[in-house]
Amino acid sequence: MKLYKLITFGLALSAMVLTSCRDNDYPTFNDADAFVAMQSAAYVVGEKDNSIEIPVMLTSLSGLEKTVEFTITPDSVAGAVEGTHFTLENESKSLTFTKDQPTQTIKLKIIDNNSYDGNVKFNISLAKTEGLNLGANSNCVVTIRDDEHPLAAFLGTYSASADSYFASRGHFDWEITISTDESDDNKVWIANIDPYFGKYGYVAPNYNFFYGFANEEKTEIHIPVGQEHGYKDSDGNVATLEGFTFGLPVDDDECAVLGSGDYITLTLLDGGKQLRFENGYGIYCDGWYNIMDVGLVINKK
Repeated sequence: MKLYKLITFGLALSAMVLTSCRDNDYPTFNDADAFVAMQSAAYVVGEKDNSIEIPVMLTSLSGLEKTVEFTITPDSVAGAVEGTHFTLENESKSLTFTKDQPTQTIKLKIIDNNSYDGNVKFNISLAKTEGLNLGANSNCVVTIRDDEHPLAAFLGTYSASADSYFASRGHFDWEITISTDESDDNKVWIANIDPYFGKYGYVAPNYNFFYGFANEEKTEIHIPVGQEHGYKDSDGNVATLEGFTFGLPVDDDECAVLGSGDYITLTLLDGGKQLRFENGYGIYCDGWYNIMDVGLVINKK
C-alpha cells in the first residue's frame, strides 16, 4: 500500500513539473518576427574615398527569400544629389535575399567634383515588404565629407609628444584631432588638446573639446581662452582652457596669462604636415592642473 502511494505521489509530482515547464516555456522566434535592416543608421565617407558599401541583412529563422526595395533621397538641408555627388552601382534599387545570401549590399560610387559644396547628405530608406518587418535601422543617413574645405590643410588627426610642466604629470604621447564645424566653414573643433585629463578618460566629445577660428589668410587657428573643459572638481570648480605668452603662469615674476578676448594661436607648418602652438596652454581649475609649454609641434598622421 505504501509503495502504491509512493508511486502515485511520484507520478503526480512529475505531472506538476511538466506542467510547470510548459507554463514557463521561453518564446520562440519564427518567421512572423523576421526583419530587414541596415547595419548602421549613419555613415560618413570622404570624396576621395571613391566608394562606400552599406550592408543590409534579412534576419529570419528559416531563411526567407524576399525582395526589398529601397529609396535614396537628398537631405532636406544639405542635400547630396544622385548623379552629381554619387551614383548607385547596383543594377536597381532592390535587393533580393535568399537562404544562402541573407546579406546584400548597397554600393555607391562617390564623385569628387573638385569644387567646395560643403558636406552633403542623403538618406537611404528600406521599403515595407509583405511578410517582412523593418528593423531599427531601416533608414540611414550618408554624409559625404567635402575634401575642398577651405580649412582642409588643418583637418585630420595629429600625433603629439610632450612633457608636462609639472614633473609629477610625466611625459605624454597622445592624439589631437581637428574637425569641421557643421554650420561655419571658418570654425574647427579640436579634440583632446590636454593629455593629462585624457589619461583619466576626460576626452572629447564630452570633455576636452574646444573650438577655434581661422585667420583671414587661413594660416592660423585662434582658440579662445576660457572655454570650459567639461570637468568639475569636487568643490564644483569648472575646468577651463587657458593660455600664456611666455614663461609659465605659476611663476609670479613671469606670469603672462592670456586674458578675456585673447586666444591661443595654432600655426600651419609645411602645408599642414605640422602645426605649432605659439602659446603655452593648460587646464585651470582653482589652480593649474596641467600645462604644456610654448612651441609644442604636432605632426599629421
